[in-house]
Amino acid sequence: MRVILVANKQEYLMFILLFFSTLLLVGCQMDEADQTKSPKDKVTTSPKEDSTLQKVVPLQLANDEIAVFYGWIDNQTILFTSDKDSSSKLFTYQLNTGEKSLLFESDYPINEVYISPDTEHIVVQSASTPSQWLLDVISRDGQVQWSESIDGTELFVSWNHYETAEIIISTFAEDWSFTSYLLSIEQQKVEEITIPEPFVHWMSKDKFVYLNWDEDAPALVASLIEQSKDGKTVERFSDVYYVDTFSEMIMTVSVSENHDEEAVYTFMNNEYQEIFSTSIPHLSSFSGWMIPQYEMLANHRFLLFKPQYSTAADSYHGKYDLILIDLLKGDQETVLESVENEPLSCSPDAEKCLYGHYLDKLFIVNKKEVVNLTEK
Repeated sequence: MRVILVANKQEYLMFILLFFSTLLLVGCQMDEADQTKSPKDKVTTSPKEDSTLQKVVPLQLANDEIAVFYGWIDNQTILFTSDKDSSSKLFTYQLNTGEKSLLFESDYPINEVYISPDTEHIVVQSASTPSQWLLDVISRDGQVQWSESIDGTELFVSWNHYETAEIIISTFAEDWSFTSYLLSIEQQKVEEITIPEPFVHWMSKDKFVYLNWDEDAPALVASLIEQSKDGKTVERFSDVYYVDTFSEMIMTVSVSENHDEEAVYTFMNNEYQEIFSTSIPHLSSFSGWMIPQYEMLANHRFLLFKPQYSTAADSYHGKYDLILIDLLKGDQETVLESVENEPLSCSPDAEKCLYGHYLDKLFIVNKKEVVNLTEK
């Protein structure tokens, strides 16, 4: 879930964290707006209307019930909470059978769920007080592996793609100062670590990258820094405004040198050798640029919501085209046209993606179709 406007460090922190905290409110507003659309404007259909989609069994909800989905633990099983259960119970749901099972129950309302890249571990973030989080790490069968309360008003979790029992957790105070911890699930050990930036992205078992925003000289771009666990740092690039990492791959977003209305997405291996690069229109503001939603799929395929034209973000009234890129072949195709820029979470086999502010729709990749996950 990643719609942010990138600018100086403090604004960068505020946009990322406030986006997560307001996502459900936006989703509710989007649902209300969707009810006013005519049938031709809707991209969703009911699985029952198409015999080819009979394997998707919608989750039955009460008329006033809201379910929030969090992602996949295998190719058919997703995690969700429901406000019917005070949002304190985490359930599994089998898409092909409609079977619902209680996986875990927290003492407090669940705020967020983070699933490890290999789906073996799950972090459940619950709100115990306005300034403290309860973090429970559970296995995919619901067994508690680690539990502890951590002070902070906001929280960011970064899984190690290469050692998935290892996590960096950054917590934020009201003044946006932060404290970071390294958690080893296997060793049942958590230690405070010193890093200059809270939003780090793992690129190997013992190295991560981050953007080094200069607090004293606000800018639209920053240096990309590589740091190892022992604290050694290397500057890799100097003009990046967004970075993310995936297994064996790094993605940076920068401004086109020749066309400043375009954002350049560059994909590299962990030796910083370019694999693929593409440009899309970007939406700007006086202090930065918006990053549309995206998702990395298996077999080096990448989904990205592409704005239909470049303009100021606050005056953009267009839709987005969802494009699918084969990063190794360089092929691109539009798989959905004129849709909303909303979060994606894709199954391990990359055949299906949860889609929407509540992740309550299902995008069938090969069929280029979107169906509803719930029925009332």
